[in-house]
Amino acid sequence: MHSDVAMALESIERALKSLELWGGEAGRPADEAFQSAVPFFADTMDFHQWLEYVLIPKMGELARKGAPIPRTAVLPAGEAVYSGQIREHRQLLAALLRLDRACASHRG
Repeated sequence: MHSDVAMALESIERALKSLELWGGEAGRPADEAFQSAVPFFADTMDFHQWLEYVLIPKMGELARKGAPIPRTAVLPAGEAVYSGQIREHRQLLAALLRLDRACASHRG
């Protein structure tokens, strides 16, 4: 298991919960929302939903399997989405940076 990636994903989850943006099973988007071809599923989900329902599960599975970890650039997207709320979302943005750095360290 890639523990640094897993820990970064846990940080993102904690930050989303702290911001009351974690939807859980009740907040899960409809199945159709997962068919998007747009980056971050921006046409079918809010950014925090994409983090919870797409990024965390997929990256978590790769980490658990010890599979190759792709490079991510999630922080710039988060900064764009929360540009007017940087202070309120600083914990989440720090967690996104942690993920980007953890993923970059696995490039080989």
